[in-house]
Amino acid sequence: MRMVYRFGWLVGLLAVAALRAEEPPEEPVRDLTPPSLERPAPIAELPGSLTPTVPDRAGFYFRGEYLLGRPRSDNQDFAIRNGRGGLAITGPIESVRYDYGNGFTAELGYRFGPRGLDIDATFAYTYFAASGSSTLITDPGTALFPTITRPGLTDRAQTASAETTLNLNLYDLQVARRFALDDRFAIRAFGGVRFADILQGFSARYDGLDARAAAVDMDSHFSGFGPTLGGEAILAARRGIHFYFRASGGLLVGDSTTSWIETNDAGNSVYVNAPYDVRKTVPFGSLGIGLGWQYRTVSVRFGYDVTQYYGATDRVRLSSDVAQGAIAPRSTNVAVDAFFAQFALTF
Repeated sequence: MRMVYRFGWLVGLLAVAALRAEEPPEEPVRDLTPPSLERPAPIAELPGSLTPTVPDRAGFYFRGEYLLGRPRSDNQDFAIRNGRGGLAITGPIESVRYDYGNGFTAELGYRFGPRGLDIDATFAYTYFAASGSSTLITDPGTALFPTITRPGLTDRAQTASAETTLNLNLYDLQVARRFALDDRFAIRAFGGVRFADILQGFSARYDGLDARAAAVDMDSHFSGFGPTLGGEAILAARRGIHFYFRASGGLLVGDSTTSWIETNDAGNSVYVNAPYDVRKTVPFGSLGIGLGWQYRTVSVRFGYDVTQYYGATDRVRLSSDVAQGAIAPRSTNVAVDAFFAQFALTF
């Protein structure tokens, strides 16, 4: 009887197992979230070279830049060589050119919000200075014709020299946002305001014939304030290396002041002392290209940048030896093309 009971219990267990084996397997839980609500890949997966000088969290970052460049400017002529003598003008118009100068940019920025917002604000200061000089001496029987003296007084000279200087101070306040289009390409758009202070000095010295230690001094100063807009495109390569291109522009509204003094007889005879002031709008534009490398919180860049201010300063000349008040103002463009080395550190 006991064996029959045990045999029946075993048969029951086998029957239950067989029924469970015939049940269909449970289907896995399906994700019914619409594709439009799926979360994008986190920005943390992007290469570091797409985030130069931008920290991965809220905080400060610093950028320093050394500039080695050469200014370009028009209206820098001071004499004409009269190669054959006589009344005919047969020589070239001589102008003074700038030598290479040095400068720097110091920038402090702060990034707002959590990672993914990519909005930052920066304040930057740029200083650049350069100078140049040129000297001319005539051959026997010839003369130099000054181009910036008052007509009818100092018309000929035997020696001429000129010097020019440039001091550029820029103050920029900007807000920027970065857009990562994919894992290799990003764009950083920015806008803000700029205050520019441009001081351009120009002086010429003449001697011989009509000139007796004659001098002309024209110092031009422009200070203006206005909006700026720009952008930077970054293409990431491998091992933190990236290529970039940046462009910006804006308008500055301010005052242009020119002091104009001409003397002869070693300063004892004053021919002109007439300051010239005008309020103007100065457009400017900048283009830059370069190569960079990013490792964690450190970024290094090298590149070439060109910036031009259109009609920033003025030069005034008298155009007639009869009508003493006939002036001919000339607006002067100021440009700086420079190589730069940049170092940036995030905190």
